[in-house]
Amino acid sequence: MANVSTYSAIIDAPKSVLFVIVSNPLFISGVLGHVSILEAYDPKKNDFVPPSVLTGLPTKFRVAYIFGTHEGKLATKLGEMEGPIPFIDSITYKGFTYDNKVKWELTFTFKELGPSKTRVTIINTTEVEEGLFSRFLGRDQFDVADHVVKEHIIPFIKLYINQAASLRGTPSSRVW
Repeated sequence: MANVSTYSAIIDAPKSVLFVIVSNPLFISGVLGHVSILEAYDPKKNDFVPPSVLTGLPTKFRVAYIFGTHEGKLATKLGEMEGPIPFIDSITYKGFTYDNKVKWELTFTFKELGPSKTRVTIINTTEVEEGLFSRFLGRDQFDVADHVVKEHIIPFIKLYINQAASLRGTPSSRVW
């Protein structure tokens, strides 16, 4: 069953700045906290390779998905992540585990409200096989889509993007 979470907020930053930040797949994987990039797909070599031998900017990655509890239980699964996939006013990332027990899609949509004010909407859809977390981590199913947005993306925006706006002399709305 798919979990879908949607959040929207006004950020005191230009759309172009937010678009550049969200367009960085290394940055996004770090903010998500559950996706570690291992290799990138190089179309010229038709294979996943270490970043040191890439011949261009990648948009497809071999990743390790990391699932854990506050008590220290961890489980990992290999899979792929694709992105950034840019559209006119949005950027999408998506991924899956190789065993197809986890699939997800994360879209950031930007609407410029003024020279330094942007509405950001985050739509996260995650599908997790029933019982996966109880088998690996000893806990019941929970809303992964909601968790990633509320406990990873929103805190990042609160702490870093709003702080950067304050450092630029732009008052921060702290809307989350």
